[in-house]
Amino acid sequence: MLKERDNPVKSLDRGVFQRNKRRNRAGFLVILVITALVMILFIQAKNTGRTIMEKAFQKAGTDAQAIFGYISEKEITAIAGHPAVKGMEVQVSEKEGGHRLTAFVYLRSDRNIKKSVDNILGDLGIKNLSCQVNPAYLSGTRARIAQKSVPFYLGAIPVLAAGHWMLMEILKKSAVKDRTLYRQLLSLGMTKTQWSRMLQGQVDRLCLMAIPAGLLTGTWTGSILAGYYGEKIKGIYTSAWNPMILTGAAVVSWIAVRSACLHLNRQIEKSKKSKK
Repeated sequence: MLKERDNPVKSLDRGVFQRNKRRNRAGFLVILVITALVMILFIQAKNTGRTIMEKAFQKAGTDAQAIFGYISEKEITAIAGHPAVKGMEVQVSEKEGGHRLTAFVYLRSDRNIKKSVDNILGDLGIKNLSCQVNPAYLSGTRARIAQKSVPFYLGAIPVLAAGHWMLMEILKKSAVKDRTLYRQLLSLGMTKTQWSRMLQGQVDRLCLMAIPAGLLTGTWTGSILAGYYGEKIKGIYTSAWNPMILTGAAVVSWIAVRSACLHLNRQIEKSKKSKK
């Protein structure tokens, strides 16, 4: 009881939050849905890129960055010892009069592979050696990945905008309904900053419940969709969700929710000034 008397604003804030069950359910559902949809879009974007990479790897028959054909054992030893080379696999194929060696080289960097290979060969003084860059690492493949993935990321913008607007309307109706209680808070000396913090605190409580639920729902649904589309393209599918996707979906959802609070606060301040 002492705690409530010492903090009347917090006490009334808790009362407002607990009494607004309908608003809380609606807000929870909106936050859950926008988080889940953003998560699904991010998973589809990531999976699209990985699918294109997998196809390129299948075409090349390896995930190594560079492939050296008709290479000698001496050249293999020299290239394997170069500091820019991370690892190497050697394939031996029989042919008339002997055998053929093919080296699959893994570099420490995926950038400018052709230039890196030329530098390696130049450093070692090796000339006239056949080399092929894995199609998965070519600039054309990367451009195609961006072209196919970006629409999914852009699709999150209208989802977040719709969520922003819906949350603002829910909070606005709730504020109108509880204006008597808010007047009590104002009579207790509540400032503009306290008003803003109170509203944000109530929405943050909803976020703590709704965003994790939305991430789980989005991950489950996104994985099912990714698996379905993976089967449609001859089984090429790699699980696409990762901690970065989870974090990104959670952050952008929280930003959309927080911006709705800030937008509503500005509208309330403008209405107060216009009445004066």
